Amino acid sequence: MNQKRMNLIATTALTVAFSLFLSLVISTSFFPSMAEARTQRVIVFLKDQAAFTQVQNHFTKFGSQNLMTQNNLWGAAPHALSQVNGNIQTTLKSLNSVIVKIENPSEIQKLRLNPAVEFVDEEIFHPAPKPVHGFAVVNKLSRNATHITGETTGEFVPNASTPWGINAVRAVEAWPLSRQGAGARVLVLDTGIDKDHPSLKANLEKGKSFVDPYGLAYDYFDDVGHGSHVAGTIVGVADSSGFTGVAPKAKLLMGKVCTPEGCSNLSVARGIEWGIQEKVDLVSMSLGGAQATPTERRAVSKAAAAGITIVAASGNDGIPQVSYPAALPTVIAVGAVNADLLKADFSQWGPELAVVAPGVDVVSSVPQGSGRTPSFRSNLVLHLFRLFQAALLKEVRLFLNLSTKK
Repeated sequence: MNQKRMNLIATTALTVAFSLFLSLVISTSFFPSMAEARTQRVIVFLKDQAAFTQVQNHFTKFGSQNLMTQNNLWGAAPHALSQVNGNIQTTLKSLNSVIVKIENPSEIQKLRLNPAVEFVDEEIFHPAPKPVHGFAVVNKLSRNATHITGETTGEFVPNASTPWGINAVRAVEAWPLSRQGAGARVLVLDTGIDKDHPSLKANLEKGKSFVDPYGLAYDYFDDVGHGSHVAGTIVGVADSSGFTGVAPKAKLLMGKVCTPEGCSNLSVARGIEWGIQEKVDLVSMSLGGAQATPTERRAVSKAAAAGITIVAASGNDGIPQVSYPAALPTVIAVGAVNADLLKADFSQWGPELAVVAPGVDVVSSVPQGSGRTPSFRSNLVLHLFRLFQAALLKEVRLFLNLSTKK
């Protein structure tokens, strides 16, 4: 087992457990965008690279002007979508696709009949992760807002304040082999992050938003509290208080794909595409529902083909059915256990379930200025949805088997 794989195991032994349970319920259906009465967004997958390159070059030159209007512009070359009454918002090179905003639903059928188009998928929204218990939502935080600050210092020594999951997966014992996750790069697709949190900022490599701006302090700011909590569970800095993440020396990339209103399938696809471009080792998602859209299926498939491990929450309805995207063939589905190492009541299961990990009463970081002490690791009883997801199933199972031996 090579060192990088061990790093990934450390980075995924305990996870995000958190996410969907905090949503309280993984929805059994999708709900449409509230803006559908005015505009609608679709993602258009083109059949070949030549057609995509034409459209991408056009977008690079003329931006988001109406595609039909562009036909009259000097220097405009013919392209596959020149008859579409809509505006390109962005292109996704790894997925050979473009996101288009349209105002007339009839344009969708026109796109589907276009011989250069493989398929068209409409935007839908998964339910948003709910705020961490006790977290005061700071929606539309002013850029001038004052954060509570603090620093984590001193050498890490496990104690009563150490999250119980760290001991359950014997993470500290694995650190000599995993180097505490050093060298591993993990992309979390969630509600964003508090980039200045003292338990997170040292390990945050970069963040990016895939949602429309809505007045936050910075575009990937976590106004829900969910993404920061997940981040602390994974890469929280080990300090003298006894707190640590599973892989405190791994690097984190945070993609904001969810707002308090929901998680767009187009945002999720853009986040995964970013992970492909960044060549991350792991993508972690604690979001989803009873179905996966064609867009999400394609994005997950492309990531797998690029050698990226994807882990996702199995669901929190307590039913014998794994939710999507966790149920997809190339995704590692993670369920939750409690401190007695018994299945959490809310954790979904099924034949797709690959591994379970600590997912109940887990303590982690939340955004500063949310009404807690600077560490934001007070003795909260956070009913987390699931665990720190696992990277490579065979190696995770081997790790768990070895950890039971003295």
